[in-house]
Amino acid sequence: MQTVNNYRNVLVIPNITNSKNPEMDSFFDVLNQQITNLGNDFFWYVPVIKPVKILSDKPNVKQIPINLSGNMFHMRVSFPIDMIKLLQSFTLSPNKKTNDLWVDYDIVYSHLPDWNIRRFVPNHKPIIGYSHWWEMEICNGKSNLNNYLNFEREVLGALQMRILYVNTNTQKKTNN
Repeated sequence: MQTVNNYRNVLVIPNITNSKNPEMDSFFDVLNQQITNLGNDFFWYVPVIKPVKILSDKPNVKQIPINLSGNMFHMRVSFPIDMIKLLQSFTLSPNKKTNDLWVDYDIVYSHLPDWNIRRFVPNHKPIIGYSHWWEMEICNGKSNLNNYLNFEREVLGALQMRILYVNTNTQKKTNN
């Protein structure tokens, strides 16, 4: 793979929770809107369970199939080895024979603050994030499904980020 020199290269940490039908996963809707709104100044490396149509027509997106659980709870506690390889690919050779998961990225964009990824990312590369999981009364993070089990990990992950964007319907209603 060649470096895409005309762009700011972004490696996405996905939050895929619908492994049975990734096409219907809201993560891809959110990411597609963000990519579209940010224009063509960025090149996006998006790890996926399998490529999705919503991103396939974008010339500034490369979908990288890796082994991800795609289960809402497993995605928060299971950090796949393929993701570690992508994050650490800066130390590896871009030679396809030695590393299928090599990417040249400038910034990490994480949708999973649960994964404490700083130890795998060089210090000079910023981590930014997006979360809609735990900050409001009606979010899944406060539901009986999660019971705050990952709250400490989420906070630690968020503290490693330069910026963490949050968004919920409650916030949208409050801000209008």
